[in-house]
Amino acid sequence: MGRTRLTLLVEDLANLAGALPGDKSCPSIELLLTRGNFRPGQAHSADGQRMALFGYADGDAPFAALTRLAEDGASMPGGRYCLRADAVTQRADMIRVFMTGAGLGDLPEREQQDLSHCIDQVFESEGLNYSRAYDGSWILELETPPGFRFMPLDDALGMDMADALPPELEARNWRRIINEAQVALHNHPVNIENRQAGRMEVNGIWIWGGGVLPEPAEESVFDSVFAEHPVTRGLAVLNGCEWRSLGSSNPDGFRPGERVLIDWTVKSRDADAEVDRLESLFHGLLAPLRNGSLSLRVASPEGRTWEIDRNALRRFWRRRASLPDLI
Repeated sequence: MGRTRLTLLVEDLANLAGALPGDKSCPSIELLLTRGNFRPGQAHSADGQRMALFGYADGDAPFAALTRLAEDGASMPGGRYCLRADAVTQRADMIRVFMTGAGLGDLPEREQQDLSHCIDQVFESEGLNYSRAYDGSWILELETPPGFRFMPLDDALGMDMADALPPELEARNWRRIINEAQVALHNHPVNIENRQAGRMEVNGIWIWGGGVLPEPAEESVFDSVFAEHPVTRGLAVLNGCEWRSLGSSNPDGFRPGERVLIDWTVKSRDADAEVDRLESLFHGLLAPLRNGSLSLRVASPEGRTWEIDRNALRRFWRRRASLPDLI
């Protein structure tokens, strides 16, 4: 029987390490990273790292098309250019308007439905070919590429909207659509009531993630993929991998010789709880690593990797370092 080869991508590893209290210990994570073979690297972005893990060139991922594929599978038409729209929270100060958060998930379900319908109406009035995605975003299908690039959402958060929006002349109509959505949401009864009560508003949209689906990678890299992230889910479908949800418990029961990817992402804003969840996953990998039935590659979004197997665990002379020192 062959050894299971597991790749574990932890997008928020550096942020979690930075948020840990000084007395917080993560013995399993620290042990494995201390004794693993560290390889420096540099990735374009977390999504660029996701593309690279599947054998593609590191670069902007076609986020929208992969989101659509993650939901619709083989029904996604090849070659169709897609954009993604996310609901966002905008705030203003004396000199600028900037985005502070994305998504509707913090609102009550009824408010989510009402504001989603408001955004639907904006897209319908513009004659856009759109659909709602499984993760609460919207996918816009275009006949031709727009000829310019929207800034990724994570990069645009916190920026002055005037600087984040594409400056090209061809982008005027899209800037207008974003403004129309902002006006419609600002005047929606849900946001008026929340504004008066001092509660959070979801009062804008951000459009981004443009591109077409790539071809499947030349060689299959993974057999099974555990992920919730749209890019990883879409790449798994595109490349014929068995996709499984991470669910509420840690993945286990890998088949001998299987090539597995786990794309681990945080589920809450509680850093302590998330580190405990990640520690539990690492702890569960110790036994198969020690008996030689598993090899592990831990990847960070910055492109760094740690490779661990039974031989690496025998490096007893490497004293366990703290997680912040390792990252």
